[in-house]
Amino acid sequence: MKPSSKSKTFAECRQISDLATPALTSKSVYNQSTTNFHMDNRIEFKDDNTRIHFFKEVKQVSGLRTWKELAIKLGRPRKSFQKYQLGLVLTPQKLFQKMLAYLPDARKEFYLINTIKKNGNWGCIKGGQKSIKIIYSKYPKEITKKWRQKGGRNGACKINEIKRNLPEKERYLFLRKTKLMKSVAQLVENEKRHIEYFKPREIAFDLSQINVSKNDIKRNIILPNKLTPELAEEIGIHLGDGTLSKKKYYFSVRGGLLEEDYYTNFVLPLYKKLYNINPPLLKRSQACGFEISSKGIREFKNKVLGIIIGTKTYKVEVPNCIIESKDKEIYCAFLRGLIDTDGCYYYSETKQYPVISLTLKSIHLLKKVNEILNLLGYNPCLFEKSFQIHINGFPQFKKWTDEIGSSSPKNQKRIANIKNKLPWSRLDKILACGASDSGSNPGGGINSNTLC
Repeated sequence: MKPSSKSKTFAECRQISDLATPALTSKSVYNQSTTNFHMDNRIEFKDDNTRIHFFKEVKQVSGLRTWKELAIKLGRPRKSFQKYQLGLVLTPQKLFQKMLAYLPDARKEFYLINTIKKNGNWGCIKGGQKSIKIIYSKYPKEITKKWRQKGGRNGACKINEIKRNLPEKERYLFLRKTKLMKSVAQLVENEKRHIEYFKPREIAFDLSQINVSKNDIKRNIILPNKLTPELAEEIGIHLGDGTLSKKKYYFSVRGGLLEEDYYTNFVLPLYKKLYNINPPLLKRSQACGFEISSKGIREFKNKVLGIIIGTKTYKVEVPNCIIESKDKEIYCAFLRGLIDTDGCYYYSETKQYPVISLTLKSIHLLKKVNEILNLLGYNPCLFEKSFQIHINGFPQFKKWTDEIGSSSPKNQKRIANIKNKLPWSRLDKILACGASDSGSNPGGGINSNTLC
């Protein structure tokens, strides 16, 4: 039921750690700045003996006679290679991986344990920290403060100059890439935190106490005997647009006229599959939907699912069967149905990020939905006074559209419009980089030219 997408899914992006840099269509100042200052990560051996044995072992396994031949084979000048060999300069990570490929798995594991990965600019950082300490010891704080302010102004001017030369979509990344990567790493961390919670179990229903009318039997109405993703989505649709009346076993589901395709092509077929009912689509005033009178369906929804009869405002809650399933697929289907009926997708022009919002006048329901979203790895914003939940930002929007999506053509169109406003191909790479090697180092050693 989820919409297909040509872009990589959130789950696929998390598994990517090394990305090739694509060719750029424009040669802007920003592109130059990201490539000129990129340095490959460096590998430091924990002791000299390990380094010496590593180089000797690689030379022996390669079958080459001289160090010069090995250096040429690895695509390095002999003098530079000699500096790595003697430990005068730290070994580039790419060269280390090439050499590591010559060794058997057991030796690879040994050398990986006995080496330390450092950022390519670790020497610059070390020298800068040392210089700052010297400057602070020589000059008073008032002078160093003025220097910092001047440096900040110069940096802002350079950034503004770069922004002016960027296309709109690249400007979005230039301003937000660090924040986006942190957001992705946080989502991955959230998922890991709750991974033990999800232990799916089958929820079977006892239908022995349900009374069906003669009319129900005549129409051959069926009642689900277990919880499925289809039923979970129908429950979400009911909590959003459905009504169980106190009179005449009346049950209806209604939405806006713009949802005609949704009801015709998805909602009515779903109810046909679940309950074997085939009511006609009704269009009245500004609404469309269907209504039916069924004792069996009303008792099933009330006695088995626990959905209240009558006015649901301020009272409706998430059925216990949804919560007790502890099944991600069930949770996602339920949320999809709920958002398709009482939610909204839009792009905030002022804040320049996508928003998925849900408005329901039941704080009990909203709090439970907020809890489900947290279990699934999201960072929702709950506004109790306005009875709203917001899921903000590109990473969460991307995660939602890949894992949950929408069954409503209207919402699918809105999602497509939002995607057109964002540089998805580049942002997929931010997802991959931000999510790789998360944990103690959420950034995963991201470098600037990977993004462009």
